[in-house]
Amino acid sequence: MSIQQRLPVGDTSVPSSNQRERDVVFTARGSSAATEAVWRAGALIGYESMNYRPPDRFEVDFVDWPFSKLKEQAVPDVEGAWERHLKTVKSERPKYAVAPDDDENSLGWEWVIECADRLDEYATTVIVVPKMHHPTDVPSRFRVGLPCQERYGPSPHPWTAYRNVREVHLLGGSPLKQIQARKYGVPVESADTTSPLTAAKWMDYFDGSGWSSLPEERSDYYECINRSYRNLRKALNPDRKIWSPYWRNRVEDWKQEFRETHPDADCWGPNDSIPHPGHYGWDDVANTY
Repeated sequence: MSIQQRLPVGDTSVPSSNQRERDVVFTARGSSAATEAVWRAGALIGYESMNYRPPDRFEVDFVDWPFSKLKEQAVPDVEGAWERHLKTVKSERPKYAVAPDDDENSLGWEWVIECADRLDEYATTVIVVPKMHHPTDVPSRFRVGLPCQERYGPSPHPWTAYRNVREVHLLGGSPLKQIQARKYGVPVESADTTSPLTAAKWMDYFDGSGWSSLPEERSDYYECINRSYRNLRKALNPDRKIWSPYWRNRVEDWKQEFRETHPDADCWGPNDSIPHPGHYGWDDVANTY
């Protein structure tokens, strides 16, 4: 029986005066429709730096280290991956950036920390993932990454090892496992996952405490995705207020309708900005919302 399984059940999270919403991130893999469904649920959008970027109209708030691509290489090109990763973070200026993994392929712990400091110039929060070192070895200026995706191996340390760090980001895994981490005292401040996409293939969605199915007459892959991320945001923030994407989505709907009905719409490319800002009542709508 693992240490996690032996711990008492109950919300024993480290008390925090931080009242900002704990962010939920979707790491996109090129699907515009899935990204749209997650975005409308209020989650943040991200991607691995060696994968395709989400569609241009979505702001990227999370750039992940390309760990999955490196695992596919017989001899991982860590230096090449780092150069491309840094270039991507420089370009995106995201809210979160993940430093190179502290694993058997890294160029040493000092190099990992040096890379994290470089990323800190371009990202609001840098996440360091200690695998060869203890979580408390991560400097407090960084957020500690805790891998939760079993397909890439078990967590490198028991959850108890993360209790005494300042902040934790949960990397991947099931929403069930992610909400359980807080019950064992892990000071979670953010999490990313794509597992709801797999569940949605079976018309299942995360309901806040487990998996539920849509009625057959309402079966909709993207509705399942939207519900999963909306409910995960609530489940990770039982003690905090979460922001509503309602007005942002309304503005986006208005802009889309404007583009489709504008007399010059046929002349615009798919990624063109709306021409003549301030004309046709756009300022009035923007100020209203």
